[in-house]
Amino acid sequence: MFPVSPFKIVYIMRFLKFFLVLCILVTGCTYSFKGYTSQRIYAVYVGIFRNTSERAGIETDITRWVSDYFDTDVRIKMVSENNSEYKIETTVAGYRVEPYEYNPDGTVLSYRVVLLNYVTIVETASGRKIREDKLISAWGVFSSSEREDEGLQRAAEDLGMKILQEFLSSVSQ
Repeated sequence: MFPVSPFKIVYIMRFLKFFLVLCILVTGCTYSFKGYTSQRIYAVYVGIFRNTSERAGIETDITRWVSDYFDTDVRIKMVSENNSEYKIETTVAGYRVEPYEYNPDGTVLSYRVVLLNYVTIVETASGRKIREDKLISAWGVFSSSEREDEGLQRAAEDLGMKILQEFLSSVSQ
């Protein structure tokens, strides 16, 4: 065997580190946050939610918060009902507030707002229902020092995320 000097080993190690860093940089530059979804943008109308739950008057706020959530997604273009490809109709069928987290002494630290919703997705041009009365539950937590409406807003954002997931999986089939 040929003896290898320590200087050669150091140079070989430096070359391997350089090569590894170079490989990471090259593959890292090709990464995209867009993912591998289609580049299609859907024109969507979110109708004002109907409310048959125990808490009156929440439908306008929930509609606004869910619409705001939809508006942040680059795959969705919020439009009027006349210009939409798809229409989302939602009924808030259940609303409840329940204790979520307790202290060891039994004091409630936080509460959870739970929304039960029926969602229908309609293809506007044909009137065909892609999803009909799909039950989606959503919830949001608020601490005992916060107002219940803050938990409701978090539940509405969770609902927006779940409706968006349901919508994207429904139209991509």
